Amino acid sequence: RDLLSDDEVSALQEHIPRLFIWPNRTLENELLSPQVLVRTLDRAGSVTNEVTVTNWLRSIADGHYSQIEADLVGRELRKRNEHQLRASSNEMDREKAYLEAVAATTATKLQTFDAVKESVSSELGNRWDRDWFKLMDGKRALGEFRRNTPFTNISAFVSAITHTLRDEADVLPPGLTSLKELIAEVASS
Repeated sequence: RDLLSDDEVSALQEHIPRLFIWPNRTLENELLSPQVLVRTLDRAGSVTNEVTVTNWLRSIADGHYSQIEADLVGRELRKRNEHQLRASSNEMDREKAYLEAVAATTATKLQTFDAVKESVSSELGNRWDRDWFKLMDGKRALGEFRRNTPFTNISAFVSAITHTLRDEADVLPPGLTSLKELIAEVASS
């Protein structure tokens, strides 16, 4: 999913039936489900609760805020300012046309940067309390969260999470549940 908006996800899924898109930014966000983490930590002898885990995750996500904001600004600038390549007659001319397009696009991005930044920052601020989990960088957060656990490395932590998911189906996160259902549907058709 990366940083696709809900509208972009809906449009893609409407255009491409059975296209699976994670409900959150990355697969790792699914592994960071508070229910899954509580069960995994309990199995490792580190008793905690969903409120504590959610607070840890929110603190981690808040630490990602400025990077998420910059990523969203960059994404919006690229979306609004795609390269327009002119026709070229040979390889050297094609290279020059590409560099001209990059220069023109970069100039436009710089001219609109402040307005885009203001718009994206305002929208992100308005949705942060609702969407922080969806937007946080799950890969980075997984490593940061591991520091609050008895696991000595990320591999052991991910292995423990996958064992929890395998052994305790009642905590399977929504994205993994949807993927499992889609695979079953495709396999049976």
